[in-house]
Amino acid sequence: MAVLAVFILFSKTLITRFLSHEIYIYIALAAIMTIYSTNRFAGVNYLYLILASCLIASLYYASDKELVDKMFFLGALFLVLYGLFQKYVTYPALLEQLNSYKGSLIDSGIFMNHIRMGRVNGLFNSSNTFAIIVPLLSYRYLIRQKYGMYIFAALGAVMLLLTSSFNLIIFMAIMVIPFVKKKREHLILYLAFILISMIILIIIRNSDLIPKSGMNPFIMRYKNFSSAYRIWLSSPLYGHGVGSFPDLYPLYRLPGANEVKFAHNIILQHLCEGGIIFLSSFVYLLFRKLRKLSFESYIPIAAVLIHNMLSFSFYSSTVMALFFIYINTDKEHNSGNDK
Repeated sequence: MAVLAVFILFSKTLITRFLSHEIYIYIALAAIMTIYSTNRFAGVNYLYLILASCLIASLYYASDKELVDKMFFLGALFLVLYGLFQKYVTYPALLEQLNSYKGSLIDSGIFMNHIRMGRVNGLFNSSNTFAIIVPLLSYRYLIRQKYGMYIFAALGAVMLLLTSSFNLIIFMAIMVIPFVKKKREHLILYLAFILISMIILIIIRNSDLIPKSGMNPFIMRYKNFSSAYRIWLSSPLYGHGVGSFPDLYPLYRLPGANEVKFAHNIILQHLCEGGIIFLSSFVYLLFRKLRKLSFESYIPIAAVLIHNMLSFSFYSSTVMALFFIYINTDKEHNSGNDK
């Protein structure tokens, strides 16, 4: 309620500057589809998440954006340091404790496997989500700096080391494009970075890539998508209600599939919970917003959306807030501050 109260308090600014009709439509549909959801608590949480993200984005545009961009960059550096602490201090201590529970229920599940693999999640609920937070936070500041690409690539390399995320390679491959566009001589460096990252990651996670491995990310995603597709087919027009996916997934879960609370695909997630109607409102929101963006602002949105074809990072409060910040970027902001 506190978020809603603050949201209303700033309503005049929000209505005139930020909350366009396409966002109102999306929020209104989410509210309606929460009413018939099998999990209203999760549905209401999603509503609060949208409102809080819109509020944060609105406050960002009402502030000194360049100063906030610097603060975001410093926050990204802090998260990197915390991730290193987690990987080399916290996880070794946890592994010592886990050895005494080896083979028990405590020593099972994806999180425990991630600890053994050294895949840190920072302050977030997933290593894949943590992987993209640092690039998203630092992008707006570094894109205007002379040596921004080198720092950006270095941060990406560290996050790859910390999270061992295949999704991060795809994400960074998209996010680095504006840096390369500014200085085309960086193209070879860019291609080398992507190739070396893929080779290193394949070496690190080669055991996961074995077809029969229970942790094979491609097989897991296939089963997640297949289950989500079947959920959508059971109510294709208006879905089962926002927040309903965790309740429905066990009923449609394929044999051997991992336990998840999200479809790991933003399109299927919207279809399962709100059907074609809800997905259409989201596509309409994107269409209206993206056509007004500069190229440099368009890229982070594209990266988040493509990342969420294989993950659920969009449903993290940090990612969603940054998503709404980027999707409402002034065209003059980046172009007028290049160095």
